[in-house]
Amino acid sequence: MIFRSAHLLICSLIIFPLFGQSQTRVGISGGGTSANFEYPEQNQNAGYESEKKLGFNGGIKVDIPLVKSQMLKLTPELFINQNGAKDQYFTSWLAIRDSMVNNKISLDYIGIYFPVKFNLQAPDGAGIFLTAAFYADYTISAKIASNQIDGEDIEFKSEADKIDMGYRFSFGLMVSEGVGIEVGYNEGIKNIEFATKLNSNTTQLVNNRGLTLSLVALF
Repeated sequence: MIFRSAHLLICSLIIFPLFGQSQTRVGISGGGTSANFEYPEQNQNAGYESEKKLGFNGGIKVDIPLVKSQMLKLTPELFINQNGAKDQYFTSWLAIRDSMVNNKISLDYIGIYFPVKFNLQAPDGAGIFLTAAFYADYTISAKIASNQIDGEDIEFKSEADKIDMGYRFSFGLMVSEGVGIEVGYNEGIKNIEFATKLNSNTTQLVNNRGLTLSLVALF
C-alpha cells in the first residue's frame, strides 16, 4: 500500500504540471509480452531451463519535447506488465531418483519507465523512434503452479523482494499522427531467485527479461 501511494504521488508530480506546456502530449499503450527468466551459465549446465510465458502490458505516458525540433523527448510512463516464465529443472525424489519439475510462474508488476526518446518525424506525423529507459516496478501479483504444486501465491520475505529494476530499449513506428506500434526489450538487473522456488543450497541468480509488442496512441 505504501509503495502504491508513492507511485501515485510520483506520477502526479510528473504528469499534472506538464499539461500546460506546449506540444506536450498524453498517450496510452497496450499489447502483449513474451517473458522468461535469464539464468547464468552454471544454472543452465545444472539443467535449469526457461521457456517463454505470454502476458499483457499497458501504460499511460507523457510525451515531452526536450528540444524545439522534437527530435529528443522525455516520455515517463506508468505501466503494468505481466512477466514470469515456464521453467524446469531436476530435483531429487526420495533420494533415489531425479524427477523433472515444471513450473509456471506469473509475476504481475506496476511500475514507472523513465525513457529518453529519439524521434524522426515527417510533417504528417509518420516516422520512427528509438527509446532507452531505466525502470522500477513493484509486484502486485505473484503465483506459481507446477506438476508438484497445484497453484499458490509466492511468499515474499520483505517488501524489498517485491521490487524489480532494469533497463529497456525499444523501436517504434508512427504510422500517422498520434498512432503507432512499438517493439521493446526489457532486461531486469535485480535477482528474483525467490520467484522460482528453487530448492538449492547455493544462491541462484535469476533475472526477468522479455519482449513487448504494443500499440501506441498519443492525444
